[in-house]
Amino acid sequence: MVSWLVGDKDLRCATPFMKDLASRVPEWVHLTTDGWLTYPEAVRRAFGHKVHYAQLIKNYGGDPDLSETERRYSPTVCVSAMKARVIGNPDMGTVSTSIVERANLEIRTNVRRFMRLTNGYSKKAENHAYAFSLFAMIYNFCRLHGPLSEERGINTTPAMAAGLEERPWRILEVVERMDGERQVFAVWGRYLHANLSRGFGVTYVAENTQAEECDYLEGIERVHRKLGRHRRHRANHWGCDLGGGG
Repeated sequence: MVSWLVGDKDLRCATPFMKDLASRVPEWVHLTTDGWLTYPEAVRRAFGHKVHYAQLIKNYGGDPDLSETERRYSPTVCVSAMKARVIGNPDMGTVSTSIVERANLEIRTNVRRFMRLTNGYSKKAENHAYAFSLFAMIYNFCRLHGPLSEERGINTTPAMAAGLEERPWRILEVVERMDGERQVFAVWGRYLHANLSRGFGVTYVAENTQAEECDYLEGIERVHRKLGRHRRHRANHWGCDLGGGG
């Protein structure tokens, strides 16, 4: 995942997004986007003429045999697709948005905030950006990529394939690189607090604590205290005894 930006779908956001992409790739790359109107101008501002750029414009329609309610909750159908040369001399035979659409599926599958027709959507744009930033870091530096691993013969992440790293990162290494104002303590273990983890491991985030003020053991103690208060609050709220496995 070379570049990403959380913002509106307008030229004001598309331009810095394309400029960031241009700063990370060599000149004269082959670039394909969908038919969104702001992309051609944003690409011109970012790449100038040193790019082979084409658009794949797809038209979608609903199934006429479905009712209005059924069409609302059913995926649309691609009824036509047209390739358009925009800048340079792109190879029209390789013009495709399949890779980015597969990445879009990966995002919607793994980040609940992007899932359609759920109540997991972000309530704040700031939190939305934080959530995607974590996903992008884990995807690029921690998650093993099947085809890349098969090609290289070793477990490989996208960052390793790009020559940025020599080994996969652990998630704890991502956490440790967060800025000090939002430093977190992430604790993994089979049994963190009584039987709460049930053998799956638990991650608990405590915000607004400075990294230099607490070491790892102090962080664990904070987690235990937080969990204890949370369990007592639930017991008082529901008027019951949660017991050891609550």
